[in-house]
Amino acid sequence: MRPRLLTIVVLLICAGLLFWRHRPTLEVDPDFVNEAIYRQLEQRVELTCDELPLGEALELFSQATGIEVEIDSSIPPYDPQCLLYPVTWYDWKLSGIDTLRLLLCQVESRLDFVIHADHIRIVPSDYAVDSSRYQVARVHVIPAASLGKNGINLETLCDTMTTCIEPNTWVEVGGDGDLRKLPGALLVNHHPRVQIRVERLIKALTVVESDPWQTQPIYLTKQRVASPALQESLKQTVAYLQQPASLETVVNDLRSQYDIPIVIDRNSLPDAGVQLDDDIDVNDSVVSSADAAIAMVLASTGLTAIPHDDVLCITAGEEHDEHLETAVFPVYDFLQQGFSFLDLTQLLETAVSPDSWDCLGGAGTQHSCGKAIVISQTPDVMRKIDRLFQGMRSLRSNPEIDSISVESPATIAALTKLATPVTLQRPEVTADELLREVLALADMSLLVNDPSVNAILDSKLTSINADSMPLSEVLDEVLKRLHLTPVWLDDSAIVIKNAHFATLPFASLQIYNVEHLVSHGSPMFLSSVIEDSIAQDEWDSVGGDWSINQWGGVLIVNASPSVQDQIGKLLAALRTAPDAYDRDELVVYRAPEPSTVVPTEFPPHTLRVYQLGRERLSNWATARWKEGESPRRFDLYLSRQIEVVNQTRKEELNASELAIENRSVLVVSCPQAEHHIVNRFLYWATHASQRNQETGKNNGWEIIPADSTSADSDHTEAVRDLSELLKAINTLSEIPADVRQSDFTISLELRKFLDRALSQLPFKTNTLYYPEALWMMVDSPEHLDAARNCIDKELSHLNTVIEQVATAFEDEAEATIADRLLRIAIDDEAAHLKDSAAWLLKLVSDRRVKLSAESFNLLAANADRVSSDLRWPVVLGTSVNNPPEASPLIPRIMDRLTSRPPDERKQVLTVLTKMGIAVGPALCKLLGQESHDMHSEIVHCLSQIAEMDSDAIALMFAVFPNVDYITHRYIAESFGRLPQHADLIRKLVIEYDRRETPEVKRRWQHFRAQLQVSLGDEVIPDQKSADDLGHNDTESKETASQL
Repeated sequence: MRPRLLTIVVLLICAGLLFWRHRPTLEVDPDFVNEAIYRQLEQRVELTCDELPLGEALELFSQATGIEVEIDSSIPPYDPQCLLYPVTWYDWKLSGIDTLRLLLCQVESRLDFVIHADHIRIVPSDYAVDSSRYQVARVHVIPAASLGKNGINLETLCDTMTTCIEPNTWVEVGGDGDLRKLPGALLVNHHPRVQIRVERLIKALTVVESDPWQTQPIYLTKQRVASPALQESLKQTVAYLQQPASLETVVNDLRSQYDIPIVIDRNSLPDAGVQLDDDIDVNDSVVSSADAAIAMVLASTGLTAIPHDDVLCITAGEEHDEHLETAVFPVYDFLQQGFSFLDLTQLLETAVSPDSWDCLGGAGTQHSCGKAIVISQTPDVMRKIDRLFQGMRSLRSNPEIDSISVESPATIAALTKLATPVTLQRPEVTADELLREVLALADMSLLVNDPSVNAILDSKLTSINADSMPLSEVLDEVLKRLHLTPVWLDDSAIVIKNAHFATLPFASLQIYNVEHLVSHGSPMFLSSVIEDSIAQDEWDSVGGDWSINQWGGVLIVNASPSVQDQIGKLLAALRTAPDAYDRDELVVYRAPEPSTVVPTEFPPHTLRVYQLGRERLSNWATARWKEGESPRRFDLYLSRQIEVVNQTRKEELNASELAIENRSVLVVSCPQAEHHIVNRFLYWATHASQRNQETGKNNGWEIIPADSTSADSDHTEAVRDLSELLKAINTLSEIPADVRQSDFTISLELRKFLDRALSQLPFKTNTLYYPEALWMMVDSPEHLDAARNCIDKELSHLNTVIEQVATAFEDEAEATIADRLLRIAIDDEAAHLKDSAAWLLKLVSDRRVKLSAESFNLLAANADRVSSDLRWPVVLGTSVNNPPEASPLIPRIMDRLTSRPPDERKQVLTVLTKMGIAVGPALCKLLGQESHDMHSEIVHCLSQIAEMDSDAIALMFAVFPNVDYITHRYIAESFGRLPQHADLIRKLVIEYDRRETPEVKRRWQHFRAQLQVSLGDEVIPDQKSADDLGHNDTESKETASQL
């Protein structure tokens, strides 16, 4: 016993020593000595050293600040030479913290500093990460007046601190920092620098609680902005850069020749894979300013330049993220105007540098607390957030302002240049030559520092044919064709990268005042108009990069310069729409013609705004729609009818109707050729009185003469009144009253049916339906006569069928309208009426008129007599309307099911499920086919049938030898969702254990294992136990015999 006891004692002592060595040190700092040192280091320091060893520079720093600097004992083993590395400081007056940090970053060793026991200690960066050695504990009291239901919540405050103040250092994510809630206070155990930020955060939130209407942000950390002196230095004109040149040479030249205070963070370069002596190819670029030169040099290195007051530091992007700013932004005024904290969060994360937030892998974080949002972000993003909030407030207080840019002055100047219209025609030239020539027209340079991009620009040939096109659109078209994207620009240059390696292309953030353009009480509809009309495939709602957010009468748009230019022009046109309305102009706004910069496979969409006229037909505005549906008309009539050839971008025309000052306008986006149809259609639909004066009546048709004033006048139009036919369809006696109406769906279906006949003609016809009339346009009067005769013939057949349905079967009182239509549709003796009857049968079936059981048998036997293009709609339509009676149609319904579109397959399976056990064998047979695309859906369908009828369980068991192992799992999982049939499943398993044959042994063992996983050992016992349990189980034999 003693040796064992001694061993236990020794182990406990070792464990105690290990815990004592690694436990977080809770050092109470009652006099706040360490915090005082930090506050002292926030003061500016005067220091000058030129190529001095780091050790001597640190001594000068200690003398300048009056704070002892100590070299930790771990430094010599870590890097004995690090204190001998030369560093430079040219009388740049920065805070003590920034000065010390920039001195340490100039050596290749990774050094950091900590403050401990009233002095500064230089340590390896890995030692500084072990933060528990330098933590202090402090109690932070929250003023009682700021607490409460409508004030600061302690739980929220804790979350805010761990989210926005050095989020990776708290114990919840594996760090050492900790905090605990006390009554009216927080106990924080962390670094002194964090204690200072916590104190400032509480003080800032308290200030906001006492004065919630203030709007200026309160920074908890020093703002990293370029001082006026540094900004002036960066504006200096720079001549040609020396080539080839290393990064160190370029930086030294800028520092010595142009007196720009700049340092390189040497210990961050390996993170970006950059060496100081790497040559940088500046591609013979003419650079207009030092700022542009630095951007060009850093364009492809993964480095970035961060201002520290008077000094610019070149560092890796990862290091940049470590130097985040934290600020409290009061947002009480936004909350009072309808914004929620969730709205603000989504706005910032989608509109302001989306890839910089933690939700997309960036470093930025935010959290709401009290009446403010606390944000931790990079300096550039913080400036943009501040400008965004200021711009939103400005537009609310100054409604006469149309828009405000949130970008920096240099970027705004660049955007102004990009709006410059250019006219240029060039045949096949290299992309490099073309881009440089285009940018030269706006006095801008192309900056490239990426070999792969240079290769593309030098090898690819492209052309341009721009006539007064904005420069931004020209660039967009050319770069998109080359798979390149702009990632940075200022007023003198633009940097491009390979689109595959750029996180996000360059975007500008713009705020638009749309208070007077609001439709139906919210700008949300207007934003959908923009997304449907401009750059349809590039918005975040469809997986793109750009975003639109709404707030009150304001739209906040994050998009490329060319998209912003189009949006600005559209909104300007909508503002002038009432004037065009009074002048009776049909086209309010016509966007520039499609770009011919590069050839395209499909015709691009163009944008126009039409006004809908004072003579708008009254029945277009009447509320004939079901409750809850949109009262708009023109957009739906057009967008559901005009089919666009360009299937890759949009299958249909995009049309959106807006009400501006009670004047209706229509925003239409479609190929240029389709605009001709829209223009003619809208003109006659909204100028009824003029049409009555100019048209001639001819056998129910209004013949509209060609427009002699139009450049494209080789067309003839006509309008056919369909009101009587629609009335006859709607008065079919058995259509339920709640669906008996002159609705839009019947109109569309009738137009499609008539187009079916017109498609057989040897020439093209354009047709559109509007209330109770059909408009048609063809290319000549002769073709118009032929098209009219074709439509008249179809209308005559429809009227004949309707009359026969009402009179021919009076002796069969029990026959429904659907039964009567079916008999005509399969009557070969009346072949000219069959298609009309089949179409009407589908129409009334959609309106819940049912076939009788006898008619389902008749349709199953004679479906081949229905025209092939109408057969499937008739079979499916009648089945959906009455699934329990449609079992004779099961083979027809399942014909080529696996090859049908997903939506159609889903509809078919829903119908089959409602048919019950009758469809079970057919579904099981389908499971045995080679195609596995639908197995999961079919098993789900069988499972639903099994809930209603347990016979489906045996059918699903019997199919296991004919399906693969994946389908075994599907079936077993479906059984797991049927606990009410557990006994039956167990009996079937026992019986199959006995019937097991060598041919299916392996498959049965796999299926049985899947069943055991899904249902558990209680339902599916081991096979030996099952044999014992079922030895005398006659009931299971009877069940199995049914198979």
